[in-house]
Amino acid sequence: MSDLVEVDGELWLKLGPEPVALPTPVGALVSPYAGERWNMTTTNTGTDFLFPGGRSGEHIIAMQLRHRLGALGITKAERQGSLTLLLSEVPAAIVAKATGYNSGTTAARAAQAGTDWARYVALRRAGAS
Repeated sequence: MSDLVEVDGELWLKLGPEPVALPTPVGALVSPYAGERWNMTTTNTGTDFLFPGGRSGEHIIAMQLRHRLGALGITKAERQGSLTLLLSEVPAAIVAKATGYNSGTTAARAAQAGTDWARYVALRRAGAS
């Protein structure tokens, strides 16, 4: 929760030293949810997690999050499409680390999409010369 910041009506998320703006559709889902999080009547009442779990100091597990996203109409196909789009913009190893996906999974998905970043270093060197 402390990593969510509202700036000029936009919702930003701190993933590192600099916050990034959440796309409007995502911000529109997160903003109202943040004010009415689930599991706030359990032993997790003082948690800072956006998605608190049923046990004190824990967040929800991936399966619970998938069910909640499904209830909002966010399907597996849409999540996978978003992952593929992200992999076209960011190397698979970084996506894996940032999202918690297995690095082999993100590498395989990137290769299937033809965005495996295998030439990234060579391209950077060519651009720097």
